[in-house]
Amino acid sequence: MGRRVAGALPAGALAASMALAACGGLGPSEELTAAQKDIAEVKIGPPAAAKADTDAAASTASSRLAIAGWADHPARTYRPGEKITLSLRVSEDAFVAVLQVLRNGETTLLFPNKYQPKAAVAANTVLQIPGPGDPYEILAPASGPELIEFIAAATGGSWLFNRTPTGSAYFASLGFTTRSLAKEIAESVKSKKGETSAARQSLVLRVE
Repeated sequence: MGRRVAGALPAGALAASMALAACGGLGPSEELTAAQKDIAEVKIGPPAAAKADTDAAASTASSRLAIAGWADHPARTYRPGEKITLSLRVSEDAFVAVLQVLRNGETTLLFPNKYQPKAAVAANTVLQIPGPGDPYEILAPASGPELIEFIAAATGGSWLFNRTPTGSAYFASLGFTTRSLAKEIAESVKSKKGETSAARQSLVLRVE
């Protein structure tokens, strides 16, 4: 199956993206549905971490770990059924999960997936989803907004990093967004002592 691969961002653009993720700020929160906000507002990392900014690419992090994610359309606007390529970068070696949350709360684990099964991502390298040559596509839904959550942790114990698709599916389904699911996600990235180096970023895609 054919697919379009977006080019990697220049180094300067990547640095700017990481800086933006650290301070927050892309995409209006009023676009998100209540179901999507359950996930967008989940707190990742130690209690001292700043609250995630649902208005945009907001990143909360402890230590030096940060994650930046972006889509192949700089304006983050897609037509229904249009192909989407996501990219991400972490500031340190980390384990990463990428979630798609539709307006009705249906949540899908886009990464790891059938063709990219390993959650470990090396520091300062650009990871594309789908990867070059992967025989699957991510398509914009019939209506938006579409919430993409990028989550990174220094340790790989979270079920997010180990969930696998069933049968012939490319992605693992996480069901429909609830406060319980959001809490499970936050708890899963904590260490046994209740803390771990973790970071997240929210990206809102418009579908018009």
